[in-house]
Amino acid sequence: MKNIKTEYRIYRNNGVKLNASIFDFIDGDFETKQTKAFSYILKNYPDIIKKLFNFIPIINNQKYDEVRIDAELRTEHKKRSDILIRMYRNKIPIVALIIEAKSIKTGVTKIDSIEKQLEEYFNDSVLNEFNGKKHGIVLTKYELVSDKFSCITWNKLITDLNYYYSKKPKSNLVNEFTDYLIKINNTMEYYEKEVASIPAQHTIENVEKYSIYHRPTDMDAIKKIYICNV
Repeated sequence: MKNIKTEYRIYRNNGVKLNASIFDFIDGDFETKQTKAFSYILKNYPDIIKKLFNFIPIINNQKYDEVRIDAELRTEHKKRSDILIRMYRNKIPIVALIIEAKSIKTGVTKIDSIEKQLEEYFNDSVLNEFNGKKHGIVLTKYELVSDKFSCITWNKLITDLNYYYSKKPKSNLVNEFTDYLIKINNTMEYYEKEVASIPAQHTIENVEKYSIYHRPTDMDAIKKIYICNV
């Protein structure tokens, strides 16, 4: 039968989810649900992994014939890595990617703590065979800056996945995944940016006299991407 409109709902204690997708069946809190869902996308569309290489130019030309993807892997020291991607060619380790993600709903995140997490994962025995071939990716709502790892935002990821879907319209799961991310709790507005709004404080006289903003200290703006002068 053609042209039949369908509707699917999941009922939970806190209400009903209309037009639910396969990703609504994933257990866990918001952060683990998102990373489990993303790792499932990578498993079903492994060519998307190549898109991640764009954020790490040094490995852009790596070739592999086997990919192992682990979600929520417990390390030797009982640490939980969000997504571990290991690539091999003829059973030889080629490169390993570790994605450390914070929930799409999480606000400002300190990069120092994330870098420490990734460094702990790098020292785990599960990655011994990838000596010198390990790379980390930080995935957060707001754009961060790291001297050690590549940083991307959920917004950038959604944009890239939407482009992927536009070129491969049969990749329905990709479309469902981005829709799932955007509609989490119906509060996700992924055009937001982190802004540091810095008061003029004791420099207000210079601001009023010269009509030029005089930032009171450099410390307030460390590792901020966007600054709003007030």
